[in-house]
Amino acid sequence: MDQFRETLSDPLTLYELIRDDEMPQEARLSFRLRKNPAMRARLKQIQADYESKGEKAVLIAWLEASLKIEK
Repeated sequence: MDQFRETLSDPLTLYELIRDDEMPQEARLSFRLRKNPAMRARLKQIQADYESKGEKAVLIAWLEASLKIEK
C-alpha cells in the first residue's frame, strides 16, 4: 500500500471510480499532449485498446488483489 501512496494519494478512491464507471471520459490534457498530435493519437489508441480488450476487469482484479479488497 505504501508504494501506491507514493503515486496516488487515495488508491481506494481510484478503485471505486473505475469500478463504478465514474472516471471522466475526456481527461484534461497537459500542454505537451495538446501540442503533440502523435501523443494524442497514441492516447486514443490506448483508450480504444482498454475498452476493446476488457482490460477494466483486469485492472479491477489487480486493484482488489493489491489493495486486499474482498468482494
